[in-house]
Amino acid sequence: MTSKERVKNCLKRKNTDRLPIGVMTFTPDIIVKFEKQLGADGYNDVLRTLGVDVKKLKLPYRAQTDAFQEEYRRRYSRDWPYSDVHVPYRFMESFGIEQSGTYSAVMGCIFEDIEDVKPIEDYPWPDVEWLDYEAMRDEMIVSGEFALSAPDWSPIFGTLCDFFGIESAMINMKLNPTIIDAAIERITDYFYRRNQRMYETCKGLFELFYIGDDFASGQGLMISVDTFNRFFRNPLQKLIDQAKSYDLFIHEHCCGMMTELLPVFIEMGVDVVEPCQFHITGMEPAKLKREYGRDIVFYGGVNTQHTMPFGTPDQVRQEVRALHEVFSNGGFILCSDHCLLDHFPLENMMAMHEEARLCFY
Repeated sequence: MTSKERVKNCLKRKNTDRLPIGVMTFTPDIIVKFEKQLGADGYNDVLRTLGVDVKKLKLPYRAQTDAFQEEYRRRYSRDWPYSDVHVPYRFMESFGIEQSGTYSAVMGCIFEDIEDVKPIEDYPWPDVEWLDYEAMRDEMIVSGEFALSAPDWSPIFGTLCDFFGIESAMINMKLNPTIIDAAIERITDYFYRRNQRMYETCKGLFELFYIGDDFASGQGLMISVDTFNRFFRNPLQKLIDQAKSYDLFIHEHCCGMMTELLPVFIEMGVDVVEPCQFHITGMEPAKLKREYGRDIVFYGGVNTQHTMPFGTPDQVRQEVRALHEVFSNGGFILCSDHCLLDHFPLENMMAMHEEARLCFY
């Protein structure tokens, strides 16, 4: 069974030959470690050798710098033929918000102190033509053996908080919802127009529409379900319906204890939800499988707060086997429940992938 067949069957609740394997994010240093350990050449070869079935893609910007050319070359192959793909390949934040660090810490919240919609109307919103859809298409072609999920993290709530700061965003949802609505409308419009260009350029080349937004912490939702429905349900539904019109599955990211949102996601047409941090109280896998497993596929699960960084390879293998037992009749794509980081033991990361490949149905 090919990776595409394995993942599609899983999403359609059909039989698969083995447990499908996904990926959250590998840092560049981890990719290099995997290359050396596996004797692999480039990112696709790393994924292939690890048995990964789902590859996530990120829609790049057009750029002209040697640094990004080298990054693109290193990510895929030492002898990547430039003539076969649009290069160089550049990523940056969509909305011009100054950020820093691996996880994009916001340096300044542009709308934090605004009181009316004029600053939102006057803001230089990005142009979807800045993105390189042809590079995305070419990457999909050379990655066609995998089930592909694109165009990566596209948060509405998260971007709103980048603009306002989380405290100001929360306060204005109650005290000045007009400016929140105005910002959400423009954020959603950008994603909608961007996605339309991507869908037309890459039609038939990928399977999953990936969208992410963290509405929860480890203790529960950061906003109530009522607030989610008031501000975010319709914009998110617009993007989901657009993707469904192109026969794509919906791949939703939401960290934390997001159980209260699962019935809403199911109603909205979400097919698979990640990262499924099952170690969080209220996110027990058997419970989620029992209550929601008929309607949604779970993706992730292997603990990156404890087992992956601090456990032994045997403990990692035990966790993989336990998850496979819970999801013994399918409905699960296994990977880490968040990004694999540089300080994680390589032996643990290898153990997760090796054991997952042994989980047959």
